[in-house]
Amino acid sequence: MNEWQQEWQPTEHDNRLHELATRYHTRCEAYDRTVCTGPMGQDGIMPANPHEMAMINRNAHAVRKLLEEEAQREGIGREELSRAISKWHGSLPNVEVTGCRSRRRRGPASAACRQSG
Repeated sequence: MNEWQQEWQPTEHDNRLHELATRYHTRCEAYDRTVCTGPMGQDGIMPANPHEMAMINRNAHAVRKLLEEEAQREGIGREELSRAISKWHGSLPNVEVTGCRSRRRRGPASAACRQSG
């Protein structure tokens, strides 16, 4: 391999950005699974009505704000974090959340689960 043909290696900073973006998506999807009663979409469970949409949007804004504050303390800017969240290509775990069955694993959630959000 020539000197100018180096394999890209992520820096500690890159790894931290990916970790923050992963936390954002994981926390939002976990919350979405506790309140949404719609079908599973390509990006996770979907809200079934405007009320569910409003609930998950409020949560997403709160999660993002907390992560922005954490990132800022570490010298990571809001725009940089936003790009990392937008470009994130990780995968979310197929796990059960708060005792409710995940639609990804076992089909529709029970009525009690849908009302727990």
